[in-house]
Amino acid sequence: MVLKVNLKSKILNIGNVSKIFIYFGTIIVFIIISNSLRTSQDNEFFIKKYDNLRNLVSKKFQNHNSQINYFKHLKKPVEIIFWHTLYPRELEIVKETIREFEQHNPNIKIKDVNKVNWEQICKSVANSLPVNKQPNIAFSYDDHIEFYSKSFKVVPLDIFMDYDEDFGKTSESNNKYNFFPGYAKKLKLPNVYDGQDHHYSLPFVKSTEVMFYDSDLFKQYRDDLNKVFYEKHKSDFKDSCQEIIDSNGRFDFKALINNKDYLIWPYLETLCAKIVSLKQDPTFIPITSESLANLIIISNEQKGISYPKDEHSIKSFLLDENVKKNMQYFKENFYNKGFLTSSKLIGISNKEMFMQRKTGMFITSTRRSDLLHNQMSDFNIEMTPFPCMSYTDDYKNIIQGPNVNLFYSEDNDKMLASWLFLKYLMSKDVYVDMLLVKGGFIITREDVLNTLNALKLDSDPSKNFVDDQIQKLEKILLSIPSHSDLNNELNAKMIQDKKNGRRDLYKYKSVKFAQEHTYDNNKKNTYFTTPIFSNVVFFRSILNDLFTEILALDNRTINLKEKINFLFMEAYKRIVHD
Repeated sequence: MVLKVNLKSKILNIGNVSKIFIYFGTIIVFIIISNSLRTSQDNEFFIKKYDNLRNLVSKKFQNHNSQINYFKHLKKPVEIIFWHTLYPRELEIVKETIREFEQHNPNIKIKDVNKVNWEQICKSVANSLPVNKQPNIAFSYDDHIEFYSKSFKVVPLDIFMDYDEDFGKTSESNNKYNFFPGYAKKLKLPNVYDGQDHHYSLPFVKSTEVMFYDSDLFKQYRDDLNKVFYEKHKSDFKDSCQEIIDSNGRFDFKALINNKDYLIWPYLETLCAKIVSLKQDPTFIPITSESLANLIIISNEQKGISYPKDEHSIKSFLLDENVKKNMQYFKENFYNKGFLTSSKLIGISNKEMFMQRKTGMFITSTRRSDLLHNQMSDFNIEMTPFPCMSYTDDYKNIIQGPNVNLFYSEDNDKMLASWLFLKYLMSKDVYVDMLLVKGGFIITREDVLNTLNALKLDSDPSKNFVDDQIQKLEKILLSIPSHSDLNNELNAKMIQDKKNGRRDLYKYKSVKFAQEHTYDNNKKNTYFTTPIFSNVVFFRSILNDLFTEILALDNRTINLKEKINFLFMEAYKRIVHD
């Protein structure tokens, strides 16, 4: 089966022709590069190279002392090229990590290159592999690994992990990288190495989808929202409770009998309808979603509709009536009513809409938290988990964020040095720094969670450090006047203090959020990643376009179900070919 795209249908469905040529130009480049990755040096060549590397690791690179000593006696330093997509605050932490690593390993030099975004890093790696100019270590997603693997130059990390004592191969108690299940997954790439399951990457910092909301907006309309919500969903409340929104404009899930800590879409529909009627602002849309693809993929998983596991299951996925119903639900109950949008639909940045208070709820990655909170805003932002379809459905959410992989080098020392740096980059101390200094991540390891839970105040060991920081910052912010009262230059410092205070407050709130959603979610297999198969990147793009096109259908469309069936069949014909 081959994935393909119908140029005519794309041109008919998208008004901006320049975007068409960019889109298809990109796909054509990727197809050409994909074919060129299969060099004349076939897999047998790389099997021999990797087996030689495994032999070297097993004899001279098993523990910390042997690894450090190996590089002490080199005649000249080894330079490692590291490509990433770090945000500015993250990059500051990693730069410091590199400095520390180089101090401990003076014969290893790290040159980091910021590729800005995922599209750029993927293109750069794909261009570099055929001419053997690939980086030594890079950020990646599993679907990128599948694409890169056609070159045979993605190093199977088991070569190191099978012998490295830090991974508990000699004793489970020595494992310094005890990831929760599902984060450090093995991939089966049939045409690579020995065709068996291997670790081709390891998780760096991970994020998931959440909903940020303007709690001042909910505080402003609290009485009206609570009243209509109680009237509509009275049976969901505990006997003594009638309010879903507390006095600070925050969602109070303890008032509900189900003991869940997330909203469901029918609740949001009730709230959106009332907010729209109260605001009377045609430019205001209650919810904006950064990724429509993630929205529908997560919602499908919650309804038990799994993402295709391979190319062959794409057919049944696109013919599944439940997939169509899910898209129709968001079209009829949210988009048509003016409750939901995305930048792809209206051409306005989701983040800017939220910061300008043209939307009240913003669904995006937890990793975006510091970008939101670093803006000059004079309203309070809270976060809550991604909504669920219903309380009878299993709660599911997607895992995002970079993995780290190694690429083949003709110089074994470069691959050995890259492994050392990968371990240092993924150490517990670096992860804790990422959480406490930047925030916006979920917790992937038990040792990281235990360290955060054990952080206490020196002055009062009974108090948790994160909780104390939140309480202190909330108190400080309450004492600073609003921006409307700080409109002259004399108060510029106070404005900046408030901005910094908000940023730090939300950073610690994101850490608290991560702590509260770690054990429970990992035990219940809440988090998932989409399966990896050939050309999965293209399928996700088509799925995103399909959902966008359905949402954008004229609200006056007669026989909406028939129109959706037609578009699904067009997508089916467009991307699946026997």
